Amino acid sequence: ALMKSRNSVAAQLIDRVTPERAIRTARALGIKAKLEPHLATSLGAQGVTPVDMATAYATLARGGIALEPHLVSRIVGGGETLFEYMTAGESRFAPEIVYQLLDMMTGVIDGGTGQIIRRKGFKGIAAGKTGTSSDFRDSWFVGSTPDLAVAIWVGYDDNREMRLKNR
Repeated sequence: ALMKSRNSVAAQLIDRVTPERAIRTARALGIKAKLEPHLATSLGAQGVTPVDMATAYATLARGGIALEPHLVSRIVGGGETLFEYMTAGESRFAPEIVYQLLDMMTGVIDGGTGQIIRRKGFKGIAAGKTGTSSDFRDSWFVGSTPDLAVAIWVGYDDNREMRLKNR
């Protein structure tokens, strides 16, 4: 279901675990956006920033260890490191649980809605999820490798449809 973006399964799952528990998990993953406890939360019905999504996927890619996002990792001048961002991560999830989710999200890349990544020649380990809003207003991809997490959002700031209309 995850591979093919079968949204009804996500709605059934959040119904079982409760929206409140799903929001607590989102917080532990690093999502700071305001989320209301609704079943549609599992379908992306509430806005979450690309930074929050990349942070969540980075936590998964690190086996459940969360870090605060940062803009600059290192500054080098004259061959010398002038600044390097260093922080200790916080273990928030059991690695064996995270592995199961990453394995499912690898299926999205290997044979699901994100398989274009493989067709374009990427052969490394990767996990991800795609999404499209109703009426083609926006779409996104969030994914990770063992060393990198990325969130890509495409749409108009004024919520216009992206689909071109015949004139």
